[in-house]
Amino acid sequence: MQTIEHPNLLRNKDPTATLGPFDGVVAAVTEINGVQYFITSNTDYVPAVPSAGQHDVFLRKDMRYGLDDPTLWPQQFSERYCHFAAMRTRQGSPPEAAMFWWDPTPEDFICSKDSSTLTRALGKLDGPRLAALALLVRRLQGDCRRYAQSTPPDKIPPSLHPMFISMRLALGRLVNVPSTYSQMVLAVTSLQRICLEVDCMIEYMTVYKPRMGDPDAIACPPARVMGAYTHNPEIAQHFHAAGLPYWLIRSVDYFCDENILSIISPRLPSHIELEAHPDYSVICKTSQNTEVKVEAIHKVSQNFQWYSDPFEFAALGAPTSQSMSRPSPLGAANRYAPYSQRPAPPKGSGGRNKFQSLDRPEMPSYIPCWKRALAEVDLSRPSQQIHSSDCHYVLPEPALLASSETPSLRQKHLHHFVMLHDACLYRLGNPDVAGSQLLLSSQQWRDVLTGKVTPQGRPNTKSRGRSVALDQLLRPALEACGVDASAFPADPTNIPAISMNRAKEIIWEIAETNFRYEFVALDRRASGSDRFEECTRCFVGEMMMGMPLELSKQGFAAEALGERHQYTFRVARLMTGWRVLAPQVIRDAGTVTVWTTDAMQNLERAVTKHYVQTFYELFGRAAVIHMRLEHELGK
Repeated sequence: MQTIEHPNLLRNKDPTATLGPFDGVVAAVTEINGVQYFITSNTDYVPAVPSAGQHDVFLRKDMRYGLDDPTLWPQQFSERYCHFAAMRTRQGSPPEAAMFWWDPTPEDFICSKDSSTLTRALGKLDGPRLAALALLVRRLQGDCRRYAQSTPPDKIPPSLHPMFISMRLALGRLVNVPSTYSQMVLAVTSLQRICLEVDCMIEYMTVYKPRMGDPDAIACPPARVMGAYTHNPEIAQHFHAAGLPYWLIRSVDYFCDENILSIISPRLPSHIELEAHPDYSVICKTSQNTEVKVEAIHKVSQNFQWYSDPFEFAALGAPTSQSMSRPSPLGAANRYAPYSQRPAPPKGSGGRNKFQSLDRPEMPSYIPCWKRALAEVDLSRPSQQIHSSDCHYVLPEPALLASSETPSLRQKHLHHFVMLHDACLYRLGNPDVAGSQLLLSSQQWRDVLTGKVTPQGRPNTKSRGRSVALDQLLRPALEACGVDASAFPADPTNIPAISMNRAKEIIWEIAETNFRYEFVALDRRASGSDRFEECTRCFVGEMMMGMPLELSKQGFAAEALGERHQYTFRVARLMTGWRVLAPQVIRDAGTVTVWTTDAMQNLERAVTKHYVQTFYELFGRAAVIHMRLEHELGK
């Protein structure tokens, strides 16, 4: 690209005249592919036009895309992404909007403080920075809801809801999933990108587009937003009326009577990182086709979405152990009638009844209402359409770590899980790394806890076959986390002592993670809908994994009935959408205006009982339930 002086463009200069959409406060002349063009604008600058020829689009060292990045530099106008012209700019925004472009540094990357874990290269974004991003997301979510409530449904852009979901998932990844530093930075920039896109779409639809359709509107001065290049005079007219920056590109051969006040040189980028990131490849090759670039960028961001329902994924094509119809509302209502005989409860390995609590010093406290509800599950109601994977777990069944009669074995199980903790969460947050089987059976988790994560045992034995299969399932995650599998099983003489309080904390996190994944899976199966966001509102912290220990005394685990009730009520409202008919007290919860202590207790009993009963009927096993840490944290 070359800038060329062209004095003839000033021959119609008249500073006293009102400028129209085809005139220019400024203009620049440039040569593109051997042809001279003049670019007029309603602004006082002309950004340099990126390469018009075929070129590679790739991540730069700051995990953005240089001049091809629509959050950093103006792009060619696109009907599909017309709202990008209303995007905020780093230079034109107030200080309170700085989180849209904040660049993480290594100081913002917090690695595990647990000296036992082998995954020292994994970490998360620093808490205050994460809180600032979460605040930005909540503000934009509120903007989206207000816009949707005030706009006829047929006027809402169909892409807004998927963007809303993507924004929530992108934040969820940062909150939940441990990652490498580079992955963390990419997750931050991906979240910032979707936030900017949501923000500019709402601004475009509520502020700028109405001006374009108003024949009596007076042209507004250009806002300090991104703007767009265009060859289309009609777009220039619309943007001129709306007050959006634009740069109209025309061949100098078509210059006629346009009023241009000044000739300037195009503005070169001074704040944009152009050096390629060494670890990422080209995502596409294009000219100035904005749609191709944006779709390729979005595809990269979507590859980093972290949550999927592991039970639904595992059930696809999986054989069923029973083949029965879904429970009907009438049949489900009958479950609350007495049965003449209660069959023996199903037992786990070693004869342990998973519907009963396990009494071990390593176990956290069971929450009374959940403990009682699980023990009272009516097993005479047959389970429905159970897949073999429904009896598997995202993390070990909590009691598995403490079920051994031998204290040294319990210490060994806890130690091995701590060593693999981050890798297990990394696997949960990266389904592509986990492969086709995210869930593991109780036997597979038992092998993990005993350290059998590499091929072991004599050839042609069941033990050898299990260890080989487990190695294939876990190795991608272990390698991604830099874990040396040869460190397993740990030398018994080198296993450090784990205190009872620390053991309770480890098992609490396992139980809470299992519960949250099972809750979302149950709601999806019982309602037939994907209500992930509504489900996470039922969890204190709205997280799926990596919960801080402080949450072990909040939400359903809170001592105060009133605090528990707000979460119980949210679950009750979800249950009214289940195909399995809920008890009357749950169905009536939405009509209650004054909640007495008795009413809150009755709802809590009904919700916990309905949850564990429905889970048994739809998954064929005992649900993992909430637990609570009683000790003073940090001791």
